[in-house]
Amino acid sequence: MTVMPDAQRTRGGERGVILIMVLFIVTLFTVLALEFNYATRVKHHIASTCRDDLLALGIALAGVHETVALLRDDRLRELEEKEREEEKGRPAGGGSSFIEQVTGGRRQTHGAPRDVPFPDHYGEDWARERVQEPFGEGSLTLKVVDESGKININTLVREQRPMPRAATPTPTPCEDCPPPEATPKPPPRAWGQKDPDRTGEEPAEQAEGTPTPEPVRYVVDKNVEKDIMKLVKGLDVRSVDEEKVTAAIVDWMDSNDDGDWEDDAYDDGPPPKNAPLDVPSELLMITGVTGDLFFGPGRPETIDLGAEMERKGPRRGGTGLQDCLTVFSGSKVNVNTAPPEVLAALLPEENESLVKDIVAHTRRDYFKDLTEFEERMGEHVPASFRAKIGVGSDCVQIISRGQVNDSVAQLRAYVRRDDDAVTRVLFWGVDR
Repeated sequence: MTVMPDAQRTRGGERGVILIMVLFIVTLFTVLALEFNYATRVKHHIASTCRDDLLALGIALAGVHETVALLRDDRLRELEEKEREEEKGRPAGGGSSFIEQVTGGRRQTHGAPRDVPFPDHYGEDWARERVQEPFGEGSLTLKVVDESGKININTLVREQRPMPRAATPTPTPCEDCPPPEATPKPPPRAWGQKDPDRTGEEPAEQAEGTPTPEPVRYVVDKNVEKDIMKLVKGLDVRSVDEEKVTAAIVDWMDSNDDGDWEDDAYDDGPPPKNAPLDVPSELLMITGVTGDLFFGPGRPETIDLGAEMERKGPRRGGTGLQDCLTVFSGSKVNVNTAPPEVLAALLPEENESLVKDIVAHTRRDYFKDLTEFEERMGEHVPASFRAKIGVGSDCVQIISRGQVNDSVAQLRAYVRRDDDAVTRVLFWGVDR
């Protein structure tokens, strides 16, 4: 048996330790390199996603701005055509131009619905739908909904201001007399504020001689109440009583405390607003307004516009209140863009044949004015229905969806267009 010298054994052991250390160092650097590579790829993915998110949002915003530009261009073109027509028959220097008349009396945003002097329909450039249209590094999907084709739910109540006091003889003016004090305007009604004579609360102390302004009161328009009830009934949503739902909406918006759906019906939520709505989604806060009734049976709360417009065949789910009611339009219901449920609700009696005739005509053409509407639809059109409809629009809803790779941004904007082509964004938000 050969015995290995101690020096040789020592050198062999050192070589083993060095080998282990080298393997350990190589393994350590390999792990560090892999970790650094993973962190780099994660940061690159995050940066790419943020970049795609911003690009998708920019595409969605571009879709909104382009639609606004098309709306403005459409109205300017109509104004120019109207002006050229009137210049042919107007004597030189006589009367004001059509544009001056429109500009001088425009922007009626409150009160009774008004007539828009220009026809609008879904066949115009501003209403063209786009599905996955290439846009920069991504794609644009765009849909425009005419809000003037819906019933303005805020016409359900109307302002009722205090009756003016009897006029007093005007005193003879004098140089030393102080100027008369202006009569204070009624303050706007706060959320949940009722009529002062029904609250039972003590009035706040005020300085002597200062008149107490009364808040604005809101009373119900019975004709609109009937239209809303017919609309809810026509939507045919299960487990919904149209009379109870309409009564709950009335109690939510009027300023008195009469009714079965006042404060006692909202123990777990905010009390009735006692004022007009600010956005249509406030209806979901009202007792009896279910998700199926508002969004439509079988429809999601937030629609994926891309999937909705790419689907072939009829739209998934039924019609809901969001498709038939608005709070933004100040014009009469546009018969060229109104859905059948709205037309049926505005008619004083059941008249399915008239609704079908209107829808069939607007799918292939449009009504240029109410005179043409009466000529085509016949003399049997009820006068009460003609008084509620028009052929023009003053407000649209723009749903714009931008997509870059896997990043998606969907915006929703409500835009008002005045008769003189001035456009304003009333409300906008991000869907997803």
